[in-house]
Amino acid sequence: MVLPTADTIVEVTDGVMTSIPPRESLGRCQTPQGFRLSVIRRAHELAAADPEAGAFKPTDDCGIVLRYLPEIGVRVVRGSERNLKITYPADLQIAETLVAESASETS
Repeated sequence: MVLPTADTIVEVTDGVMTSIPPRESLGRCQTPQGFRLSVIRRAHELAAADPEAGAFKPTDDCGIVLRYLPEIGVRVVRGSERNLKITYPADLQIAETLVAESASETS
């Protein structure tokens, strides 16, 4: 799932901005991500067998498929702002607050 980004995203090298990609070409990936079992299994097998995989730091299955099976088109499905990603402790606090607010609105 992908959402358009409202933020300006910059590329940074050694603490210096090096480029600003056009916002229209960027999206924020969300999970869950879905693939045919044969595709995702093969991508992970190739990643596990890659001796240079240590330098590659994928953050999700899309990254693995894009790198190891570039011939597979990864289609985009519109995401939702309500689909929150919990990565850092502050993310959990935000999610808990939103759930509590939602519960009080429905009571």
